[in-house]
Amino acid sequence: MKGEFAEAVHFSKLAEPLKDSLNRRNDARHLEQLKQRLEAEKYDERIRLIEQEREFQKWLRNAALAIPVPVRWPISWEYLPVQYEKREAA
Repeated sequence: MKGEFAEAVHFSKLAEPLKDSLNRRNDARHLEQLKQRLEAEKYDERIRLIEQEREFQKWLRNAALAIPVPVRWPISWEYLPVQYEKREAA
């Protein structure tokens, strides 16, 4: 029993550097995964902002096309008779 304990202690001491090495490698792998996740989140956020900007530009374009029509229409109805009268007078 005493010999087995000494042997167990000996192998435990031999395994300690391997355990540390595995822990460092696992920590490095975990850190790399966290970096990749952060980069992916940044990329997703950038895509989301670009999509929002596109939607806003689309809304502005549609608003620019839709708003002037109701404004121009009544003006054109007032403008046409004036032009007609000018032609008649000439």
